[in-house]
Parts: sequence; structure tokens; C-alpha cells
Amino acid sequence: MTTTSTFQSPHLHTIEQALRANRVPAAIAAFQELTLVGLAPAKLASAVSDIALALIDDLYVAEVTAFATALGQLQGCPAGQGVLSALELAMQPINKWRKNLRDIATERRARDLRTLVRSRDINGASKAAVAILSTGSSDDMRTRLSRQLGAILGSMANDAERAVEVMKTLPGALKNSGYTDEHWMALKASFQDSQKGLSMTALAQSEMQWNRMHTDAVVELMRTLPGRAVVGEPSAELEQRAYTAMHAVAAAYFQDPQAVDFNDVARIYQEFCPADERKTGPVEGVEDSAFQRMVAPDRLVSVRVLRRLGEKERLVDIVLTLTKTGADDKTAEFLVHLMGGLSNEKFFPFLQQVMREKRPDRILSAAVDSLGRIGGDNAVRALLSAISDGAKARVVDPPLERRLVVVLAGLGRIARSPKITPEQRDFIATQTFQLLPESRTLSRSALSNLCSFKPGALCQEARMMAVRHLVDNLWSMDMRSKLTKGDENQKSELGFRAELVTILNNLGQANLPLLLLEAQKRVAQYSAGAYWAMGETLLKTANESALPLLKQLIMNTLQMDDSKVPVQMRETYYDVSKDAFVPISRDKVLYSLVFAVDKNCGEKGNEFLRDIARRVRKREFEMPGSETESFLGGLIVSEIAALRAEEEAEAATAASTQSRPRSGEAVKSLLKDALGKGLFGVKIEKRISAIQELGARAELEAIPALCELLDATDVVLRGAAETALTKIVNPASPGQTYGIAVYDMLHCLEKASDARVRAITLFFARQRPTQAPLQPLLERFVATEDSEKLKRLVMAIEREPIPASTPTASAGAGIAVAGADAVDGDGAPKPAVRQKTPQEILALKQQYFAERKAWIASGKKGPEPKMPA
Repeated sequence: MTTTSTFQSPHLHTIEQALRANRVPAAIAAFQELTLVGLAPAKLASAVSDIALALIDDLYVAEVTAFATALGQLQGCPAGQGVLSALELAMQPINKWRKNLRDIATERRARDLRTLVRSRDINGASKAAVAILSTGSSDDMRTRLSRQLGAILGSMANDAERAVEVMKTLPGALKNSGYTDEHWMALKASFQDSQKGLSMTALAQSEMQWNRMHTDAVVELMRTLPGRAVVGEPSAELEQRAYTAMHAVAAAYFQDPQAVDFNDVARIYQEFCPADERKTGPVEGVEDSAFQRMVAPDRLVSVRVLRRLGEKERLVDIVLTLTKTGADDKTAEFLVHLMGGLSNEKFFPFLQQVMREKRPDRILSAAVDSLGRIGGDNAVRALLSAISDGAKARVVDPPLERRLVVVLAGLGRIARSPKITPEQRDFIATQTFQLLPESRTLSRSALSNLCSFKPGALCQEARMMAVRHLVDNLWSMDMRSKLTKGDENQKSELGFRAELVTILNNLGQANLPLLLLEAQKRVAQYSAGAYWAMGETLLKTANESALPLLKQLIMNTLQMDDSKVPVQMRETYYDVSKDAFVPISRDKVLYSLVFAVDKNCGEKGNEFLRDIARRVRKREFEMPGSETESFLGGLIVSEIAALRAEEEAEAATAASTQSRPRSGEAVKSLLKDALGKGLFGVKIEKRISAIQELGARAELEAIPALCELLDATDVVLRGAAETALTKIVNPASPGQTYGIAVYDMLHCLEKASDARVRAITLFFARQRPTQAPLQPLLERFVATEDSEKLKRLVMAIEREPIPASTPTASAGAGIAVAGADAVDGDGAPKPAVRQKTPQEILALKQQYFAERKAWIASGKKGPEPKMPA
């Protein structure tokens, strides 16, 4: 930290340099010389305090403490007292953490001592006991440590004999450490008292004490973080509060390195180091760190605070020193992980050395992760070298694969850094794809880490490589067990392919030719998941050039029989409603593909889809499913209208020649057939002929039955029913017939389903409910009707806007059926306009949110995107 003194003096520089060199007398002498130059005491105190506080921030805490002690011994020095007052406030959190860490260190040493006694290592246990006692720097502290050591050894009921052997070795060691006979007596008394008052509960609690103390320390630091109440960027004040607390932990060690163990500091800091979530952690017995349980503002502040601490040379040096002292694997893992949090480039040589050594996988993974967080050209070269070495292996086994996944995560972290240039990012991506071993797991990991962030900004070479890997991974099988319950956090039904589709969409249309070429190579290999993913991809990125590929995908899917696919080869997706994986149906795949054709492939695409719809109706293919059938039906509305007009013309001709097939049949029989009420059901052709005959007769008695068919599942039945109703409830009807028909149809609303209510409402909306002759009929109905429900439904008809297109009789279906407005004044069919499906509406909304996000990111330049209607 740079000093901010209000005046400059060589003596101030001398004080700072003397304290950095631990020459306290020289610093005191320079201070005394300053007091003689006639400077105001307050101004002098402020200048020296700034230096002392800067040194504390740089972790020269013991030196500043000794300097403060010497200042306190100066008689009649107001400036010295001013410095002490400023330091007292700064040292409060440090002194507090010094006490906490000393207790934690003592408790950890006690745990180590118990372990050595149980393992019958009397010599090692004796040395551990002496290490506990050696931290006593005053008589009172030595007495306290003696009693504590006696309590530890006395509590070992199952190892009492070995504890006594350790006790016998202590008297000589005590005298060499400055302990007296009084201290020895206190130790023995505590040993005996602990043996007498020992209980199993107390023993269990003593075994867990260190864990509790460590947890309490972490929780105390977490309370200084912003917390859930903060939204957006944490303020500088909140970050400084957390930094002061975290800094005090390291400062406490440098204030008293004899009593405080830096391993405890490292373990506390390690809880706040950035770490990726490990799904296999619980299985491997790895507990989540505090960082993984934090909310976003806390994580951001933790990362920033640790990086600031990583700028302290003394902290970096002590971490490197501990790594050279033969630390065990567990300690080494903590320290390596801490290097990633501190993110100082001085750690690079050690981390590179770790990667070359034969270390446990967890240490190697920690080293790779830390390199990715530190970044820089050296880290990039080291990580690319690790991938190159992995590619040279004869077999990419699971352990090597897991290690390389961590390497790819490190490279991705560097590539996403705001400090990196586009050229550097392109270099990382192209080199990684070139060196990558043959493994779809690694390929998918590389795509996720290197291309999920702004893939369109990559160079052409990198994007071409990415597209090849993306398409190849779309055609990979999900090897997950079919018995698995599924991931409740899964964001998309596409499963692992969802991220690949997102990347392809973000690459944009510029890469469409290569995408089509790569997909064409694999189109003969039917894969429900891959075909589905291609439909979702081409929905966003395709144009008419994609039509040949989409045709092949659709034709292959239509000719596919789901029942002939072996159970073990069936691809599945996670259905949230069922909380389980279910097979990907042919209907779901087809719907995705035909929707992409309809949206992007123009009139040629629509003509192809209409041809497919006709062939499906003729049963040239197995029926694809309700979702696709409904969508295809919506694309051939004009053909249905033309067909109906042709049928009506034929009916009129038959009527004129008295040759209607069912003209002489009773109404009761026609109604029975129309509703399909037969012992073995009624064929669709017979039901339609009955509906047509009822419409041709303008039979009022048929209105309830025809209204019931308005929400039939079969599109042809719905269309026939609505056509018949247009003939019966016809404003051109003679006399009072129209009024009676309207009232009969309105009464059908009372017990109708929501879909039927909607269909009836739209039916009347097309007959202009705000104009005569329908308006006075509706007003009279509302005025005379007793049912409040019917009144509300009829009043809603008057508020319903006139449909711009011919809607479906069943709400929510995808097929539009021609009604009263489906023909023009000459009786010819009008070209129908298909209503948007829920999927199209969703796509429009997603496009709106993407445009709005880009608008906000640009600083709200230009007109604000409009929400789709």
C-alpha cells in the first residue's frame, strides 16, 4: 500500500524501510529525530500512522507491534501517543483473530497428539506435546497451556497407559522451554482431574472441538460478506468490510507466527476460494466449501478480496515456503487450491512442477484449476501441453479423461477473462481443438468451456472446428442409465444437447453452410435426439438453403417405426411432469422439424409441408402424433375449405336432383351417428355424412350435438360441425328461425368446457356481435336470462374482437377450420391465415427478450424493442 502522508521527509522513509527490515530501534531513532524538527504533534502522528497502517496492510504486523511497544515507552511524546491511538483501532480485529487462531492451532495440535498416542508413537507424541507448550510466551500462558496439555492427555481413557508414558517424558522438556515446577504441578493436577471427570460425552465433544472452532471462524467471516439483501454490484464499502476481516486473519499469523499455524489460515481461506461444483463430491466424501454455498454477491466479493490479498508479497512467500517443507497431500491440496484464489503469477513455477510430478489426482486437479484462475501466457502453454500429453496416451482412460476435463475448464476460464485479447482467445480455441484426443466427452467439455461464451466472436477457423465437433456430439448417444430418475435442475428437454444447440444458434447464420454439410454426412444415421436438436437449431438459424436437409430429416422420421427400436437404444428426455426420463417420440421430433420448415423455408417449404399433410391424411405414412398432425392441419386450411366448398356444391347438386344419400333419414338416427353413439362406434365417414345432412336441413334440434363436436379431437369432425352450424345459425334464415337458433346455441354455453366456450364465442364473433341482427338478440338474451354465468359468457361475446383468420373450433389446437368467414361474397373460399401456435408465440417472446437484452447491453441506444402481441 502506498503511504499518503501529508508531508515528505527522509525520516519517514527511514521509518518505513527500517520496519520492513525489522530494525525497530532505527525506526524509533528516526521518529525521535522527527519530533525535534518542530512539526505539530498531530501532523507528525498522522504521517507516521499512515506508514504504520500501510505496513500492517502489507502484513508487517509483528514489526509494527514492536514499534508501537517502543513508542509507548517514550515519555512525554504526544505524537507517539497519537500513533498508538490510531494503531489501537487497527489492531483490534487482528488481536481478536490472533486469539481465535491460537486456540484453533492448539486444538489442532491436541488432535494430532491424540492421534500419535493412539498409534503408539510415544516419541512423536512427546514432541507434539512439547510443540504445544513451546507456544507459551508468558508465565500466565505457560500455566494455561500446561493445564490444557494435562486435560488432553488425561481425557484419553482408552489409551491411559500410553498417555502416562508421554507424561514421563515431559519434565526434562519443560525445563528446556522455560517452564518451572509450578507449571509441572499444574499439568499433573489437570491430568488427574481430567481422568476423574471424564465422560463419553465430554470425550466425543473434545474430538469434534477443532471442527467446531474452524466452522465458527468461517461463519464469522461469512457474516462480513454482502449477503442476499444485495442486488447487483456490491458497493466498495461492502467489499472493504470483507477485506478488513479477511486481512485480519493473515495479519494475526504474521503478528505471532510462533503461536499461530498458517495451515489453519490456509484452511480458512480455502473455504472462500472460487471452486466449481462437483457433482461427484458427496460420493467421493468431499464436502462443499463455503464458496459453493454462497449467493452471487458473496462469491464476487470473496474472489476480489482474495485477489487483493494475493498482491501481498509476504503472504505469497509464506505459501510458497510451506509447499517446500514437505507438506502432506492434504495440506498440499489446500495450499494449491489457495494459490488459485490468491492468483499471483509467482505461484506458476510451483504449479507447473506439480503437473509434472506423480501426485494424487486431486492435487493435480487443484493445480490445473489454479493455473486457469491465475491465467497468463505461461498458464496457457502449460495447460495446452497437458492436453498434448493426454493425446499421446495409448488409451484415454476415465482418470485421464477427468484430468483433461479440468484442464479444459482452466483454459475456458482464461479464454473468458476480460483481460484476454480476441487473438489470444482464438489461439486457445484453435490449439485446443487441434490437440484434443478422440473423445466425445472431452469434445463436449471443450465446446462448453471455449464456445459457450460469445462463439460468434471466434475466428473463422475456430468456428469451423467448433461446428464439426458440435454436429458430431449431437449424434452421440446419451449413455446415462435408463433407470436414473433424472436431473430436476435440467433446463431443457434436450438434455445434454441443449447447450450444443445454444452454441450453434449463437454462432449465427454465417456458419449455416458448414452446419448443413456436416449434418448431411450423418443424416442417414437416425437418432431421435439428434434430429430433434437439429430441428431446434435450424428453427433459429436456417433459411431456404436448409430445406433439402430438412426434407431428408422429415422423410426419415416419417418412415421410422418407434416400436422397432430396441429398448436399450431408445433415446429419452427428462419429463418434469413425470419426474422421470421418457422416450423421445417420433411426434416430438417431427413437430420440431416441420416447425423449422414452416418458419424459415418460404413458399417451397410450405408446399412441401402441404404435400406431407396430404400424404399423411391418405395414410401413406403412420400417423405422426397429435402435435404434428395439428400443426400440419393448420397449414392446409385453404385446402380443407376448398374441399368443404366442393362437398357443399355436390350436396347442393344432389339436393336439386332429390338424390341426397340420407335425405330421408330420421333426425334421431342422424344425431346418433353424428355423436358416434353406436355399439361398436361409428365410422368417421358416416359421422360426417350425418353432420352434413343435419346442416343441409338447417335442423335446429341438432344445435346441442353440433356444439358438442366443436371441441372434438378430430379436425375433420370439428370442421364439419362448424360448417353445419353456419347453415343452421344463419342470419339469412327466414322469420324468427335465426333468433331461435342463436338462443339454442347460447344455452349450450352453460355446461360447455372451456374449449367449447371459446369455439362458440369465436363463432358468434365472426357474425359481428356489435351489429344487427345479432346485437339485439344478445342484448335481449342478457336482459331476460336468470343465469349469471350465461350472462357473463354472452357479454364476453360482445367484447370479443373479430378474428383476423379462421380459428380452430378447439382452443389450443393447431388447425384452423373454415367457418362463416371462410368464403367471400361470391361463395369462393378465402385464403385462410393460420393463427400462431404456442410454440411460435414462445419463439417470438424469446426473440424479444434477446433483443431487449442486447438493447440494454448497448446502453439503451436506439428504439426499445416491442413486446410481441
